Amino acid sequence: MIAFQIYMLAFILILAGQNAVSFLLMDKSPANDLKYKRLDQWHRDNVLLNVVAIVPFLMLDLKHVHLYILYALVLRVALFDVLFNYLARLKYTYIGETAKVDKIFRKVFGAQGAVKKAIVFILVLVLLNIFLH
Repeated sequence: MIAFQIYMLAFILILAGQNAVSFLLMDKSPANDLKYKRLDQWHRDNVLLNVVAIVPFLMLDLKHVHLYILYALVLRVALFDVLFNYLARLKYTYIGETAKVDKIFRKVFGAQGAVKKAIVFILVLVLLNIFLH
């Protein structure tokens, strides 16, 4: 399971980097706002890419599908925002405001709570590794 977590960490870093490059190059309105179509596309693409990334592991170990999905979700929630923000030259504490999940996390951690969210979910990851292995 540790190998899977390292793999997902690398995958999340690559995905955050790709999204950050796209963010830095993308078309912006005169008010410098992101276009919602692009954001919707990012969210759909990221879900699809995350599913594709974990399928090989699921195929190798069907007995632990729930653990692979759980670890992938926890890692994604813990690290993606901070990595994306850093690579996109945004304030690294920022939590987005367009995705439904972002709206929930904004209520829990605040608009500038990405680091708090990362710490909480990294602690969840550590606890999962302690208690499930």
